[in-house]
Amino acid sequence: MPGVVVFVLVIVALHALTSALGGWALLEENYSRQEHGQEALVPIGAAWFVALICWGLAGLNAVCVVLARKRRTSVRVLITVSQSFMAFSSLLGTGVSVAAGAPSPVLLVLLLADAAALFLVCGEHSRRWFSLSGPAGVPADVVNKLNSEVRRILQLPDVRERLGRDGIMPNQLDPKAFAGYVASEVKRWGPVIKKSGAVAN
Repeated sequence: MPGVVVFVLVIVALHALTSALGGWALLEENYSRQEHGQEALVPIGAAWFVALICWGLAGLNAVCVVLARKRRTSVRVLITVSQSFMAFSSLLGTGVSVAAGAPSPVLLVLLLADAAALFLVCGEHSRRWFSLSGPAGVPADVVNKLNSEVRRILQLPDVRERLGRDGIMPNQLDPKAFAGYVASEVKRWGPVIKKSGAVAN
């Protein structure tokens, strides 16, 4: 996996762990205070509500990490939603600590890490794509026939299932639509490639 993906997944995995432990710690502290005749941190019902939310988020984060290798759009959406909530929580915690006059360096670092992970998940992404192409001058009827057959084959359940295991999602583009897509990709990434100095080898 690319380093960027690993970084995001490490942040998500850490949140899964801390969310699970946080929910348990809140309940444990509440019950411990009750046993010693002390006032609870929060009402027990509220404590259970918060704990269940923490465990739900932990489960969501864990699912994101497990499914990340599939590289499907749905997984990216799940990570974006989860990480958005975590970033907001970190921002809220940092704001509260600053307002209380005791800013927490740990919360600030966590906020920066969450913001970086969220930016990477939501930022600009390139896609690797494959096509069946031929030399210039192939008759239009041949091109259309090949395109029609390839699109038909790509819709077969066993073919889609096999491609899906590798995170490949077949598109249904006719020759004209695909030519337009290629042109848009060249326009989108051409300046980036030129600026980077990359050359074909």
